[in-house]
Amino acid sequence: MKATRVGIGFVMVLAVLPASFALAAGSGGPGPGSGQSQPSRGNLAVTIKCPLNQARRTITDTLPSGWWTTPFLWNLTQTKIDNSGGGPTLVCMYGLSGSVQRLAPSGETCVAETGGFACSK
Repeated sequence: MKATRVGIGFVMVLAVLPASFALAAGSGGPGPGSGQSQPSRGNLAVTIKCPLNQARRTITDTLPSGWWTTPFLWNLTQTKIDNSGGGPTLVCMYGLSGSVQRLAPSGETCVAETGGFACSK
């Protein structure tokens, strides 16, 4: 589980949940008919899957008596390629729960697919 401080008194927690809780995940990435090219399957170097099926966001600070929080729990809603962090970035989006990202492998071209990314040299 990874917690990231988002602001004063607010922590976003992304948790791995069993696959039995997962619903179908959509993708905002290119696919057949999207007009965007995909790497040739013959040149496929790596498939990178998003690390979570679902992500949960909640407040983890101690609350006074009588107060509680309702966490957001979202499935993977979209994958996309962004340009941040010094180069192409693979982004997995989880609705109101937030997103996680990583740099694309060096020297490879990646495209978003359902549930992750296909990267080739």
